[in-house]
Amino acid sequence: MKKSHIYIGLSIFILTVLVIFFFNSNVRIDKTIISEYKGKQVETQVVAKKTTANQTVVKKTTTTAVTAKKVTTTTAKQTTTSDKSKEVLVKVGMAKLSPAKTVVKLNKTDVSITKSKMYKLQLIGGTIKSVATSNAKVAVVYRNGLVKAVNKGACFIYVKGTNNIVYRCKVTVTVPSLNSKKMTITVGDTYDLNLSGTDKSRSWSVRNTSIATVKNTGVVVGRKAGKTKVYCECEGINYTCDVTVVHSLNDFKGKKLSILGDSISTFDMYIPTTYKAFYPYGDVLYSDDTWWGLLCQSTGMKLLKNCSWSRSSVTGNSLAEDGYPGCSTSRIDNLASKGVNPEVIICYIGINDFIKCAPIGDWIYDEREVTDSTNVKFFDEAYALMLKKIHEKYPKAEVICCTLSPIASSAIIPRSHINRAGISLERYNNVIENVARIYGDTVLDVNGCGFNNDNFHKYYADGATHPNLAGMKVIRNKMVKELDKVYN
Repeated sequence: MKKSHIYIGLSIFILTVLVIFFFNSNVRIDKTIISEYKGKQVETQVVAKKTTANQTVVKKTTTTAVTAKKVTTTTAKQTTTSDKSKEVLVKVGMAKLSPAKTVVKLNKTDVSITKSKMYKLQLIGGTIKSVATSNAKVAVVYRNGLVKAVNKGACFIYVKGTNNIVYRCKVTVTVPSLNSKKMTITVGDTYDLNLSGTDKSRSWSVRNTSIATVKNTGVVVGRKAGKTKVYCECEGINYTCDVTVVHSLNDFKGKKLSILGDSISTFDMYIPTTYKAFYPYGDVLYSDDTWWGLLCQSTGMKLLKNCSWSRSSVTGNSLAEDGYPGCSTSRIDNLASKGVNPEVIICYIGINDFIKCAPIGDWIYDEREVTDSTNVKFFDEAYALMLKKIHEKYPKAEVICCTLSPIASSAIIPRSHINRAGISLERYNNVIENVARIYGDTVLDVNGCGFNNDNFHKYYADGATHPNLAGMKVIRNKMVKELDKVYN
């Protein structure tokens, strides 16, 4: 095979038919020259022509098929009506074609690269002689064609081949980013996280899937109140979004509520028959007049069980069968009703510990576990034991702890915010806040509802401790405001 020619396929058959006429000139072959590709079949026919005084009759007689099979020269026979044969010379050849020219080009003429990442430009069919960039602040290029993305923007990379032709590639440097680095969603709601600035594949994950989950499309779903992080990994880089999941007040609608409280939360016929009630009293004549009745109206919650006991405290005998102390197992067990567990538990108890001067204690969660005792006398240990039992008994319940509102000065409490032992109400409230947060519970600052010595007569039915209808509404409004702040 000559260098200047290559055989690349099958050429056109050249079938040259050489006809040797018989002595009967009226009999002939219909094709004298036939061309066809190898593998194809060509038919030839013998034509008999007869002329009379009035007409000429042409009649096709026998047919012979000629098939070209390989490059060669041969003969084929065509039989006539005279029963004689004529030889047909068949030539099959291949055309000589000029060799195709080599195409030199870049493997990419337009490429997008993430900042700090690299891409290799290659000169297909040629060899790189030199390279250059139009903007080194956006991207640089090395002699072997390796391009490194430096900063967001666009530039051109020029590659010169050994053929002295310059080829150009547009380079766009992107800086991927999430559409949100911090977000707050409510339980059950979704948020679409997107990683823009790149078309590379990415994967999604969440640090704490009990608080939020994320789909492979970046859709984040709030599961329960709390904080976590969502990660998007792309090209070995993690992009992070801080996620806070909160409740919407609408989420409380229809949920079953149980209350663990003292006299402020009691109402006759709504607490266990062995417990003592303070209300109805004054103008708080109906259950809907209580702070919890008003709260249910505002949030749509349904009262499941009210385990409030007048004059009860958190401290005391945690093994007491009557359930008087708030930390007692019996009191905690009573929060359920006929085998149905509460979905929300509000603990609004502790004012009697303040009045009775229960010592605060020095309980540290990480150093000492709280246990049952016939005399859990320290307020911090008793409150921690109460929450511990609630979470063990009702692990799916939302637990809400309320700080204590001040009471009027009296012979028992000379000053509304300090008891006879010299312990301030603030310290008891600090215990409630700290212990609740240790257990991951929500705290409502009822202490900040605005009651003081100047308005106790306006909001307290007995002028000292127990709110009237107006006071109940103040407490309800404060709780709703706190809930809205915490969950929205």
